[in-house]
Amino acid sequence: MRLLPLRPPCLMPAKRALPLSPKPAAPGALRQKGPTKGPRTTIMLRNLPMDLSRNALLRALDDAGFAGRYCFVYLPIDFTRRRGLGYALVSASTEPEAEALLARLDGLRPDADGEAWQASWSEPCRSISEHIDRYRNSPVMHPSMPDEYKPVVFSEGRRMEFPMPTRPIRPPRIRHLRTEPDPAQPS
Repeated sequence: MRLLPLRPPCLMPAKRALPLSPKPAAPGALRQKGPTKGPRTTIMLRNLPMDLSRNALLRALDDAGFAGRYCFVYLPIDFTRRRGLGYALVSASTEPEAEALLARLDGLRPDADGEAWQASWSEPCRSISEHIDRYRNSPVMHPSMPDEYKPVVFSEGRRMEFPMPTRPIRPPRIRHLRTEPDPAQPS
């Protein structure tokens, strides 16, 4: 698959200046209490199955009606056990899209046997630009890491090339599990 080196629309400069003070939330709006630093466009999904792959998460987002409406997805992986950590970060291009994601995905049960997902606003990173700044130089982006472990960016539903690192990326430290001796086996 060829990745496009274009800049996702959610990374483009805003066409209008943001207000200096946040506008008050409308009654019943899905906003978290507390001071805001800017528009919230990232949600955290919890209670995900540990064996969920990034591709399966993307299919679930598309099946929930959000195909082409997210611009960043990261499913953190435990490198030692090679399985998910049970949560993911999903960014939308705009705050209204993020609110729709939050409302639709909170309580979603894509697998009838699995737990319901919990969706909440991401803290401390709230936007795709903050996530890119955080992950572009992260060991998870090292060339030795499988693509499935890395965060991805999208524009209009098409995967884009992740922005280049700004410094050399160190390889990840992968701890190896200790194997305990089997007490049933004679020494």
